Amino acid sequence: ELNRSMQQKEISEKVLRNTNHEKKQLQAQLMETISGFTEVIEGLNDQCPEGLTTTGGPPASVDRLQDQLREVSYQNQALQAELHNMRCHLEKLQDSRQAMEAKSRSAKNAGAGPEAQVHQLKDERDMLKVRLEELSSSSATLQQQDTQDQVHTQELKRHRQDVESLHNQKEELRRQLQDQDKERQELQDNFLYVKSQLDKVQMKQAQGDGSADGERELQRHRQTLDSVLEERSRLAHRLESVLRDAEKEKAYHEQSVERVMTANGRLMEERDRTAKEVERLSRLYAESVNQLQGDLNQTNMTSGIFRTDSGSSPLADPAVVAKVQGQLAEVEEAIRSKEQENESLKNRIRKLAVA
Repeated sequence: ELNRSMQQKEISEKVLRNTNHEKKQLQAQLMETISGFTEVIEGLNDQCPEGLTTTGGPPASVDRLQDQLREVSYQNQALQAELHNMRCHLEKLQDSRQAMEAKSRSAKNAGAGPEAQVHQLKDERDMLKVRLEELSSSSATLQQQDTQDQVHTQELKRHRQDVESLHNQKEELRRQLQDQDKERQELQDNFLYVKSQLDKVQMKQAQGDGSADGERELQRHRQTLDSVLEERSRLAHRLESVLRDAEKEKAYHEQSVERVMTANGRLMEERDRTAKEVERLSRLYAESVNQLQGDLNQTNMTSGIFRTDSGSSPLADPAVVAKVQGQLAEVEEAIRSKEQENESLKNRIRKLAVA
């Protein structure tokens, strides 16, 4: 009994060593995962303030990013809480292991009898079973945590893609803003130039009291202004005509698509009808073949009845055979025509699909 209890103790010690090794590996993996998550979250936190300070994008996207960052921070806090719980659990396991080792050393020093050692080993075995159950439950929680980590990585990838798309939108809006600034600057320059010229004309008119040079200059500027207004109206009419042509082209393309869809539906109906016709001809062909075989068998039976020793009579009537052969030829010709029609329909469907 003492030897058996010692063997059980050795087995339990091996199991304890294995569990400690697995515990260290899981703790290392957990720390690595948490460090990776913290690096990614810090990178996102660094990128998001930069995007908020440099871009003037829509507020809805910024609010959505802030909500996403808040969710990620909550998830990080939950992971840290789980890590703290795991550490507390590991500390409890270490304390229990130290207590068990102290009990075993005290029992050895006291020199207790075999029955006490057996009882102590049974207690240790029960304790190790409880620890194994706890470790199995912790492994299940670690698997759940792995799945949660995978979900978190996918969420982080999606957040990174959203940040990249927002960055691209920011660049596009920046380019549009630069173009609009250039146009505004050009319009401002033109306005200032026209205003300066008008001021010059007015000053000349005021100084010359209606001299001929001032009138000619004013007339020239008025002609320039009229030409600019005429060019503007011409461009506006041209833009309206282009928009009307685009609408007409759009309506024409939509009608073309509808015609193609209706033609495709008709072709599909024709294909189904052709398939049914081919099936009907196949059945007719099979019935003709069966009828021919029945006629041949009947002629063979009649020829076997009326056969004599001196010679044999013909197997079938030539007229019946010719009639059946004619029917077979007609059926084959109809099948070939239907197959050709089917091929032509398939080609038309392919052309319409390409168009």
